[in-house]
Amino acid sequence: MLYSYLFTTIALIFGLHFYKNRYPKEFEMMITQFIDNIQNNETLKPYLPILTTTFYNIIYIYSLCQVAFNKTMRLTTPYIKSLSVFVRDNFLNKINTNDTSNIILDKQDDFVLVKSPSNDIIVFNKIPDSLDNIKYEKSTLRFLALCLKLKTDDSDKTMCYSIYLSLNSMNFYVVGNIIGQHFFKYYLEHILNVTIDNDKPFLYILEIMDQNVKITNINETQTIVIKKDDYEIIGLQDKNLVAEPKEIAEPKEIAEPKEINSINIEKEELHTNDNVDAKEDTDLKVEEEKAESEPKTVTNTLDYTTVCF
Repeated sequence: MLYSYLFTTIALIFGLHFYKNRYPKEFEMMITQFIDNIQNNETLKPYLPILTTTFYNIIYIYSLCQVAFNKTMRLTTPYIKSLSVFVRDNFLNKINTNDTSNIILDKQDDFVLVKSPSNDIIVFNKIPDSLDNIKYEKSTLRFLALCLKLKTDDSDKTMCYSIYLSLNSMNFYVVGNIIGQHFFKYYLEHILNVTIDNDKPFLYILEIMDQNVKITNINETQTIVIKKDDYEIIGLQDKNLVAEPKEIAEPKEIAEPKEINSINIEKEELHTNDNVDAKEDTDLKVEEEKAESEPKTVTNTLDYTTVCF
């Protein structure tokens, strides 16, 4: 009997909480009307102080339970996630241990994951022509830490997720694998069971601590290429980074081209003057020849006239 009353009370409290969050205005009107009816009821007026105290105590107990529940969930959620990953890696993924062929784990337009029988994951940018005899090479690279800071709707808050490229059932350390935006979406959704809203931009900052204890931050515009014993970051630079301005040297005066130009101009002027002088000499010679030929013509004419008469 006591459990039924307790269960009914808890159900009523959660029902009121749901109604308050879903319909806040209607809930406020209902509470106001309920209080007015109690205050105006002559029968309940002697019991009004007791009812008020009881009501506020119920609200106070509910608030304490809600705070305790939130703290408990915040503390136990990482352990629950770790337990789920452990169970999946050690029990659920061992069902198909006898499979000796490569299988496709995920395929998109330019992102394909192929799992080998030895649990190595190969990243392709398209579906391979054949899943048989896929050749690949394992990498000896091991990151000390990968922390994915995912930006939420609230620009001031970020969610941090630890990324492990080597698990009991999966090894992403394969030469040539490209670790980028598509990979992290797959990792969050299928390994960490995080819901991703594909209608919104997938913005994040990846904090890398490599085998040399070097810390590097990249964003969604950059990718990591796994090599034999190293890695390479390719892509655009972080838009938040601003390069330091370089000093611009003042242009120096160059005298040589000006002298060369003046010399060329003088040479052109001399060449022009020579052409003019040569032309004038030619014109003078032509005039002299004409002048010399005119008297002869006159003499001949006179001689011819004399002979005729």
